[in-house]
Amino acid sequence: MRILKNLFGFGPKQIPVLKAIITFDEDNNASVEFEKLHPELKSPEYIRMVLHYYAKMLLIIDPDQPGSVFAHNQLLTSVDSISNANLKGGPNVLKIADINNVVKLSKPEGKCHRFVATLFAISGAVRHITATIPVKGNLQHLAFSVPVLIQGALQYLDDEEIGTLQLALKWMNEQYRGGADFSNMKTWESVPINAYLVRVLALNE
Repeated sequence: MRILKNLFGFGPKQIPVLKAIITFDEDNNASVEFEKLHPELKSPEYIRMVLHYYAKMLLIIDPDQPGSVFAHNQLLTSVDSISNANLKGGPNVLKIADINNVVKLSKPEGKCHRFVATLFAISGAVRHITATIPVKGNLQHLAFSVPVLIQGALQYLDDEEIGTLQLALKWMNEQYRGGADFSNMKTWESVPINAYLVRVLALNE
């Protein structure tokens, strides 16, 4: 019972829930793996992983780095396409995101670059994500890692949950385009938290 209380908001600790590892090789072969970190893990945590990871990648793109504007725009545009597509029945998310001519879902070989994200439960409503990115990685892999993560997460979601994911992603992009600052270190995580809550509340009305 204590485990459940900690996970769903009655304890002060950050409880690790889910880990995602996105790997690229030098030829842009990509894979994604998930590791369950809590015995009571439920499928909606895969939705929250995607939402928080997306926000985190937008945050950590260095605005002073050459190509950063393109990377931000590519991410936003890819998520626009994914949130409006038919994701039922095993779609090719990389094709929907228009990156399938560059990235292939295949076992990476040789020198690899890994993005590792861990989702923590802070309370019933609040999640926090930490992420490590390759020291010698590139902006292209950073932007591509979001559609790759979404492709991997879909297998854990039913049709209703896929709809929730898409509507939450759409809500996030509406906030960003409406002026929410994804580069604000203090408030960046409020957007994915609120995106999930808005969708859940809407479904329960």
